Amino acid sequence: FVKIYPFGYASQTYGPISANETVNFVCVKSDESEISGVIKDEFGNSVGLSADSKIIVKAYKSGDTGGFEAKVQAETDGSFTIEGLDAGKTYQLKFIFIQNNGVVKSQWADENGVGVDKRDDAKGFETNQEILFQFKN
Repeated sequence: FVKIYPFGYASQTYGPISANETVNFVCVKSDESEISGVIKDEFGNSVGLSADSKIIVKAYKSGDTGGFEAKVQAETDGSFTIEGLDAGKTYQLKFIFIQNNGVVKSQWADENGVGVDKRDDAKGFETNQEILFQFKN
């Protein structure tokens, strides 16, 4: 079997194959392989990130020990799109607010899109969904 992990696209597997056999993969970007959304502060306002702050959004396969899959830095308005996820799978999202190179908040998204501290309380979001996330105090 051959498996590829092209950046920004879903992973693909083909096989079984023999030695010296050629395999071609077609990588297509689509909404089915991404999760997007907007991040709000604890008061429900747009985050409006400054030059010394950023928010990193990480996607993990759902489950207590599901592995890290992808990350993206949110835009200054709080919008984000994580690409290259496997279509139809569920992912738990972790939001990390960094200011002056230090972590200010690190929270998982629950079923209502509100920040929680424990991964056990995080919801799994399917691809092709838009998420509204709000940090909690």
